[in-house]
Order: sequence, then C-alpha cells, then structure tokens
Amino acid sequence: IDAAIAGNPKVAAHGKVVMGGLDKAVKHIDDIVGAFKSLSTMHSEKLHVDPANFHNFANVISVVVGSKCGSAYTPEVQAAFEKFLEVVVHALSKQYH
Repeated sequence: IDAAIAGNPKVAAHGKVVMGGLDKAVKHIDDIVGAFKSLSTMHSEKLHVDPANFHNFANVISVVVGSKCGSAYTPEVQAAFEKFLEVVVHALSKQYH
C-alpha cells in the first residue's frame, strides 16, 4: 500500500497543494483564519473531511520536516513550527464549529 500511495500522481499533486497552502498561511500569518475561510468551508461543506485528519496531517508534516532538516530542527524550531501548524489546523477547522 505504501508504494501505491507514494507512486500515486494524485497524492503527489495534493501534497503540492497542501504545501502551497502552508505557503499561503505564512504569507497571511496575521490572519490565517481569514485567509483559509473558503478552504475551511470547502473541506467542511463540500468534501466532508473529518477535521481530525488536519491534526494527523500536521503531525506527519512536522515529522517529515524534522527528518529533512536534521539537527537544524532543534526543539525550539520544532515547537515554533508545531505552533504554526496548530494555527493552520484551527483555521482549517473553523467552519466546522
């Protein structure tokens, strides 16, 4: 199954979309909730994504970034990055409330 997922072009394309979303969050760091309002609505009302998946995916992203950054991914950097991801998860989950 792992190879089927890793080799799936749709999964790769969605990964690029997700990382682009994180780029958007950085560019709108002062209003991530506002910047993600339509995205949150789409995931809630159209796609019906379980918001727990946002938390799970944030954890996966943190692990992957940590593995790519190596020793530069200090506990302080990890804490800051995970705090940022928590804000992104909150923004994506906002329309579920």
